[in-house]
Amino acid sequence: MAQALAAARSVAAGGRVVRSNDLSRAQRERLVNAEWLTLIARGWYLLSQPGTGGEQAAWAGAYWPFVGQYLADRFGDNYCLSADSSLDHWLNQAALPKQLSVMNSKGISDKLDWPHGASCVLWSTQSLPPTQTDAHGARVMPLPWAIVRASAGTWEKQPLDMQAALASIKNADEIAQPLVAGNLVAVAGKVIGAYRALRNDAMADAVRKRVDSAGMRGVAEVNPFVAAPFVLGPRQYRSPYAARVEGLWNKNQAAVLAVFPSPPGIPKDAELAIKRVQETYIHDAYNSLSIEGYEVSEALIERVRSGTWNPDGNPADGDQRNALAARGYWEAFQQVCEDLTEMLKGKPPGEVAANGFHKWYELLFTPAMRAGIHAPKDLIGYRTHPVYLRAGQHVPPPPDAVSDAMEVFEKCLASEVNPAVRAVLGHALFTYIHPFMDGNGRTARFLMNTQLVSAGYPWTIIKNDASKTRYFAALDALSTEQDASQIARFIHEAMKVDWSAVPKDETGKVWIPSPHDGSA
Repeated sequence: MAQALAAARSVAAGGRVVRSNDLSRAQRERLVNAEWLTLIARGWYLLSQPGTGGEQAAWAGAYWPFVGQYLADRFGDNYCLSADSSLDHWLNQAALPKQLSVMNSKGISDKLDWPHGASCVLWSTQSLPPTQTDAHGARVMPLPWAIVRASAGTWEKQPLDMQAALASIKNADEIAQPLVAGNLVAVAGKVIGAYRALRNDAMADAVRKRVDSAGMRGVAEVNPFVAAPFVLGPRQYRSPYAARVEGLWNKNQAAVLAVFPSPPGIPKDAELAIKRVQETYIHDAYNSLSIEGYEVSEALIERVRSGTWNPDGNPADGDQRNALAARGYWEAFQQVCEDLTEMLKGKPPGEVAANGFHKWYELLFTPAMRAGIHAPKDLIGYRTHPVYLRAGQHVPPPPDAVSDAMEVFEKCLASEVNPAVRAVLGHALFTYIHPFMDGNGRTARFLMNTQLVSAGYPWTIIKNDASKTRYFAALDALSTEQDASQIARFIHEAMKVDWSAVPKDETGKVWIPSPHDGSA
C-alpha cells in the first residue's frame, strides 16, 4: 500500500490528479479498494485521503489541474475553452463551473459527467481563436478575446463580471484588436457603451478611435448595463479580482442596510464597553476556535489564558496544536481590544482595522512560531499558495491576485461610512479573498466585531452549533451568488443574546465566571 501510494503521489498532477496508465493495475486496484483513489472520468482518478470528509475540497483543488491534463492528453493544442468558460476562468468565478464548454478542432462533440455535479461539453469548430496557457496547462482565450466573444446572456446575466473584466483591460488596443479581427460591429458598440456607462470616457473614446481607424462602419454605441446599475468606478484595476471585490462591496451595501437597524452610536463609557468585550472572551474563543476545527474546551482556553496551562502535569494540555491556538487567540484578542479602544476614542474604525488585522493574524500564530512550528517568514505578508475550503463551493483568488484584491478591500473598508456595512462586508469579503494560509475566519470575526462594538452594537459570537452550516452557506452566497443579504441576516440574528440562558442570582444579576479562578 505504501509503495502504491508513493507511486500515485509521484505522478499526480497538481498533487491530486492521477492518470490510470501511470500506475500498474495492481497499484491502481489497491488504492481504489482502500478509497485513496476516486474515479473522475474514464482513466482518471482523484487522489485524496479517505475518511476525512474533504472530498469536495479535494475536487476543488484538483479541478483545474485535471482539466489542463485531461484536455491536453486528449486534444494536444487543438482546443480552447469557450469565451464564457474562459471568462469564468479569468474572473475567478467563486464556484467551480458546473459546466465547462470546450472548443476543439478534432471534430469531437460530446458531454462528459464529472464529480459533484460538474460536466464538460465538447464541441467542434473549424478554427480556434488565439489562446494562452494558464498555470495548470489549460488553454484559454486571452481576456480581451473572451470579453468580445462572450454570449449575449453573459452581458445580461453577469453585469458585475463583465464590468470587472472591462475595468481590468489596460489599454484600448487590447480590446480593439479582437473587435477588428472579427469585424464585431455590434459588440464594438457594446464595449464602447459599457465604458461610457462606467464613466470611463477616455477608454470609450480610445476604443472608438481604434475601430474607426480600422474601417469598421456602423458602430452604434449601446449601454449593455441599462438593466443593471454599474458598481465600479471610472478607473482601471490591476486585475479582475480587485475589480470584483469593489463591485461586490458596492453592489451589496443596500442589502446590509436593509437588515440592520441604525447604529446606537459610539459608547459613551469606553472603559465599560471594553470590559463587556473582555467578559465575552471565554465563550468567544471557544466558539471561534471550535468553528475552525480546533478541539478545544472552555477549560483549556481558560488555563492557557490565565497561565495555568501545564502540558507536563495535565495530559489534556499536551495537545500542542490546540493549546497553541488557544494561546494565540488570547494574545490576538488583547491586541484587538487595544485597537478597539482607539476606535472608541474617535479614530476611524475602518482605518484602524485595515491597519490592524495583519497584527491580529501574526499574534494568532506567534505562539506556534515560538514553538518552532511556524517560521517567522510564514507570518509576513499574504499567502503564496492556493487554498481550497472544506465548506462551500467558493474557491479563493489565486496567490498572485491576493495583494491587488486586498488593496481594494482595505480602501473599501476605510472609506465606508456605515459601521454595519463595514462589519458584514468586511467579514464576508475578507473570507472571500482568504489572504492568509490560516486564521482567516478568526481574523474576519475580529474585524466584524470591532466595527460593531465601535458603533454601539454588541460583540457578536458566531456559535459552533447547528447554525454554523447556515453561516458557511451565507458566506458562500456572497461568493457564488453575489448576495450579502443572507450573511447580513445571520449576523443580525446572532447579535440577539438569550439572557434567559445566562445564570442569575436572586436579585437578577448576571453571573460571569472569573477568567482567573472560576469564581463569579
